[in-house]
Amino acid sequence: MNVMIRTIRSLCLVAAIGHAHPSEAALSWSVSPDKVIPDNSPDLGTSSDIYIAPGDSQLAGMMNPSVASVISIQFTITGGWDGDYTLVLCHAEGTTSQGMTLLNLLGGGANASSGFNNVTLAVGNADINSAPSAGGSAITGTWAPESGVNFNTFQNGSPAGDWILYVTDNQSGDTGTLASWSLSLDVAPMDAVPEPVNVALVS
Repeated sequence: MNVMIRTIRSLCLVAAIGHAHPSEAALSWSVSPDKVIPDNSPDLGTSSDIYIAPGDSQLAGMMNPSVASVISIQFTITGGWDGDYTLVLCHAEGTTSQGMTLLNLLGGGANASSGFNNVTLAVGNADINSAPSAGGSAITGTWAPESGVNFNTFQNGSPAGDWILYVTDNQSGDTGTLASWSLSLDVAPMDAVPEPVNVALVS
């Protein structure tokens, strides 16, 4: 191989390594809003926001970070009847907004459990509608969201922006509180490290 070509190839490789981006990473954000969910108010409800800034420290060094997948949503709701609740997750970034229903009137509105204690919603588990009615106790554990929900709506978008959890109580009888929730995302840089190339100089 020509010495000049070999030298330039080495320089390109060093440059590529010098600008390598962090690999895919599982990142989490959490809040504890402790907000009351108005009883029997399907058009009102309550909402809680996790704002991820474009310069968030967890995204440091990633060029054009992208959501590879939503790993899970974890939440705690104290009180109320679980069959009364609807949970919707939305993501708004710039002029773009997307949303999906995570659960709606558990057990067809008949679930008599009271609250959710650190419940995790993650694809690949049993549908949360199959959670047993706990007779006044809180549901716990890891479940899949509503049938058909797979989080694909949020793939390939920026993780930055507002992630909003809306909770409504759709029947009368008791009042609950959204105590806390967290969002876990699998985030990857969009820009791949370029392969070094041979460059031939013409003198």
